[in-house]
Amino acid sequence: MDTAKPLAQGPLIRGAMVEYRSELFGALPNIVLFQFNPESLTRSFQISRPTSATGTAERPEVSQSGVQPFERISLTAFFNATDQMNKANPLALSFGVGPQLAALEKMAVPLPDETSLESTTVDAVASEATANQGSTATQPTPRRKFPTILFIWGPSRLLPVVIDSLSINEKQFDARLNPIDAEVTLGLSVLTESVYLEDRLAKGALKYTNGFRDAMAVMNLANIATSAVIEVIPF
Repeated sequence: MDTAKPLAQGPLIRGAMVEYRSELFGALPNIVLFQFNPESLTRSFQISRPTSATGTAERPEVSQSGVQPFERISLTAFFNATDQMNKANPLALSFGVGPQLAALEKMAVPLPDETSLESTTVDAVASEATANQGSTATQPTPRRKFPTILFIWGPSRLLPVVIDSLSINEKQFDARLNPIDAEVTLGLSVLTESVYLEDRLAKGALKYTNGFRDAMAVMNLANIATSAVIEVIPF
């Protein structure tokens, strides 16, 4: 498979998905490296602005406090076992790209039910509330968490995410019908700091990425200040 060539000289830095609190692997992180970095990556921001008596959907009130923009990322990753099979890699010979696909699928599946003080307390409150209302419902509220995942994309992006969508297109197979060539389309949601009240690693990753973004914005201002573009601003 042809791969995109980096613009600058030097080793190719691969993107990765890291699930660092895995029920399956315990203390070991579940890591999937992009064998071939996607040729494009789409980012979108869902921006919500409050309205007031003087504001409408067409003319939102801009003087009120807004909600933090919600960022989504979409990309298509490529996996191919041909090179590793030619090198007699036993895992590739036995299963093709199946292990990488299985690891990604685990990242999209909720973790097993948890029995924690928080969930037990919520269930008890819910049961008491329904009892006071004369309800006969006794079904406990389920507690299912999605895996904690870091999306790593070069030195500037280290983001805590959840997988919103996962589409796997298996294109070629070996004699035992193991996939040896696949395209995986991922839809990711970047989680905000308020979600991670006790997760220091996720909060640190988000703080690092936001700091890097702020630094690049300052670089842009410095560049504009020395550019002829400043002449077009009439004030």
